[in-house]
Amino acid sequence: MASSYTTNFGIEEMATGDQSGDWGTTTNFNFDILDRITAYKAVALSDASTATLTVREASPGSGTENLQDGMFRVIKFTGSLSQNCTITIAPNTTTAFFVFIDGTSGGFSLIFSQGSGANYTLASGTRALVYCDGAGGGAVVAPALVEPLTTRGDIVVRNASNLTARLAVGSASNVVLTDGTDVSWGQVSLTAGVTGTLPVANGGTGATSLTDGGVLLGSGTGAVTALAVLADSEMIVGDGSGDPVAESGATLRTSIGVGTGDSPQFTAVNIGAATDTTLARSGAGDLTVEGNAIYRAGGTDVPVADGGTGASSLTDGGVLLGSGTGAITAMSVLSDGEMIVGDGSGDPVAESGATLRTSIGVGTGDSPQFTAVNIGAATDTTLARSGAGDLTIEGNAIYRAGGTDVPVADGGTGASTLTANSVLLGNGTSALQMIAPSTSGNVLTSNGSTWASAAGGGGGAWTFIASQATTSSATVSFNSNIDDSTYFAYKWFVYFAPDADSRLAVYASTDNGSSYLSGSYLWQWALLRDNDGTNKDITQTNKSTGGNYWQIGTSASYYWGSTAGRYVQMEITMVKPEYDGAPTIEWRANWNNGGYPIQHWGCGTYGSAQEVDAIKFTNLADNSESTVDFSDAFFKMYGLANS
Repeated sequence: MASSYTTNFGIEEMATGDQSGDWGTTTNFNFDILDRITAYKAVALSDASTATLTVREASPGSGTENLQDGMFRVIKFTGSLSQNCTITIAPNTTTAFFVFIDGTSGGFSLIFSQGSGANYTLASGTRALVYCDGAGGGAVVAPALVEPLTTRGDIVVRNASNLTARLAVGSASNVVLTDGTDVSWGQVSLTAGVTGTLPVANGGTGATSLTDGGVLLGSGTGAVTALAVLADSEMIVGDGSGDPVAESGATLRTSIGVGTGDSPQFTAVNIGAATDTTLARSGAGDLTVEGNAIYRAGGTDVPVADGGTGASSLTDGGVLLGSGTGAITAMSVLSDGEMIVGDGSGDPVAESGATLRTSIGVGTGDSPQFTAVNIGAATDTTLARSGAGDLTIEGNAIYRAGGTDVPVADGGTGASTLTANSVLLGNGTSALQMIAPSTSGNVLTSNGSTWASAAGGGGGAWTFIASQATTSSATVSFNSNIDDSTYFAYKWFVYFAPDADSRLAVYASTDNGSSYLSGSYLWQWALLRDNDGTNKDITQTNKSTGGNYWQIGTSASYYWGSTAGRYVQMEITMVKPEYDGAPTIEWRANWNNGGYPIQHWGCGTYGSAQEVDAIKFTNLADNSESTVDFSDAFFKMYGLANS
């Protein structure tokens, strides 16, 4: 028959007649179990959240040693924990009791469990007598006897349930008090717990009442006394012998050495705040605020970094220069006309004259820009820019090459170009008008208000018609040579050397030279300048004599004189030889006497329309003076053909 085993510890119970010869071994194993049931063991735990304490093997073996740690009755758990550890007691049918001691470090609890029933928690450093009910899946671990005293100073009391309980150690100076039923820690009430007046000798005041707010004064073993309540700003001041007294104001300040007559010494003085504005001494005569120097007369120069100059003396009249946080320096006194000029990097320098003008951009090589320049006065001659390349003086334009055309009102033409070979006409203050030559042979014609280029009576070049040379003849005639159907103008060139007091006459004919006109309506006069610098009169003959010619002089004072080598060179032009009573005959005579030329234009009129068809040159036949000497005279005639 096989052996059986006890429920709680697995002690082997041999069947009758079983294990013959081996009872001693099995019995010894059982004694080992019994030995543990009454013994103590320290069980080391690993740092884990769970562990198992086995009391009995689930299936003990026959004739074997079935020893487990859970068989010990007193078990101390050791090890270092960083968490609570739940210890399961197995199997859940064991009904054993234990004395558990929590000897782990780390301050964590041990939680004992056997089934789903209640667990028991053992606080770190405590101990307890617990038991297991062995109820299987719902088994419970419960305290059988708990040690109530867990902390030094605890005391054991009976609680309201009349059970042994722990009264934790009380606060310092507390005593155990009773209310007649229960006890607790507390302080003795001087009102309810003490009677009589506690004298000073026994630690009391010796008084039953003290002035509210009054400062207390000792009197040996006599009762404590109280000063009157201090007034605003009063302080208690002693005299070194008797009771102190209350003082304020100047009296108090004098008593404590900060009166008006005192010179108190402080390591430092905090102004307005406890820490951030500390006035202190840095050396003899020198003060600081929070370690920063306070500058004073005769002390350290105030540096630039603190708003000073960093210098104790500056050149009189010298311009001051900054040097970062370094001391201010002074330039030498500026000479007359000098100015201070910088270079953009270092200290400025003093400059004058051409150097200064170049530095400020008004040197000879510069092109400065000004809004305007006042020349010679502050306001009345202002040179200014009116546009790109254009200047004005007091708003009036200055004319320049390539700029605005100079208007007629300012002495110009009002035009920037003039047509080549055109005739210019005035146009008030407007630009000059131009009349182009147009067709060859055109002439200027007037419409009563302006001029235009139009076809004239003739055109082209002068054409040679005839010439004559003489030796002594007194008359030279050009008959049958004037034909206005072919020519509209004629020109004669005359050259001769006059004798002393000689005169010359020029006549015109309207009947082909059969007769020559006379009367007061022909020629006009001009001056002939002699080579002696005097003016000679070329004048119309006195009308009373019926003169009809030009003459050189009318009296002896205008005669040519007898100087040898003199000559007369004449150019005579006649235009439009047909007349209608208006002054329409034009003559031009170029006279030259010894290199003194003169130009004359003349015209004559007729009573009715007549045609000049011949001209002659002669002496003054109706005068008593000497005749003209035509020796070596030469005459040429030209015509300007009609267009």
